[in-house]
Amino acid sequence: MGLISQFKKFFKTRRQKTLEKNETIIKNRKAIKEDRVASIEYFANHKDPLIATQCLLQRFTFSLEQGIQDGREKQQVLDSILAFGEKALVPTIEHLKASHSIAWPVKIISKLGTQEELQNALWSALTFGDIDFSQELVNKNYDILCHLRNQSLGDKSAELFQFLNAHDERLRLAATEAILHQNEEKDFQKLEKFLLDDSPENIRLKQSIADKFIELKRPLFNTKLFKTGFLHPDFVINKDYTLRHTSSED
Repeated sequence: MGLISQFKKFFKTRRQKTLEKNETIIKNRKAIKEDRVASIEYFANHKDPLIATQCLLQRFTFSLEQGIQDGREKQQVLDSILAFGEKALVPTIEHLKASHSIAWPVKIISKLGTQEELQNALWSALTFGDIDFSQELVNKNYDILCHLRNQSLGDKSAELFQFLNAHDERLRLAATEAILHQNEEKDFQKLEKFLLDDSPENIRLKQSIADKFIELKRPLFNTKLFKTGFLHPDFVINKDYTLRHTSSED
């Protein structure tokens, strides 16, 4: 190996070691804050936006007890990633799928991508199936549905019904609100059965469905399941099978 090749190999190895050192620091909550800030600046000035973005995103995976410092560092990371422009979009979407914390990645995607790209990224980050064993996945799904519940989801909304069996009440409610927002009659018919659910854990879900039906002045479809009169202390089924609040006039 020639002298020039040896020098190239040496500097390449040194650059790699420097990168790895800064990556280790940036994702270490126990690191000295000045070192962590210096590592953020290192990646902000890195020549490869893909590598830099992947490393910078690691800072969003933890929070410091010192809230002000934590916010400053994360804002610095956000600004650094946004400066890379569209080149930072794909690694951020991939990070969103893998991470349990979505707030900061969502901010980045909403700035760099379209509304459709953001919705698709959020949807792809949802975990379907039995997730009751993992509170982190439950919390992540809930956070995602909070972003999606006021958006038009098309045929994808049918997949949200599986979350209505989740143990976590917040997740059931967020999924219900997302389904209701689609204004699809076929979905309304499936949700009617929850109006008969008197269990304490589904009170808010039941109220959300009833409020939507009252707003739309929608009559119940499965009339054989219901009797006119009081459905709940707060709701009444009228003779035409529409709903009203008990506080409203007949």
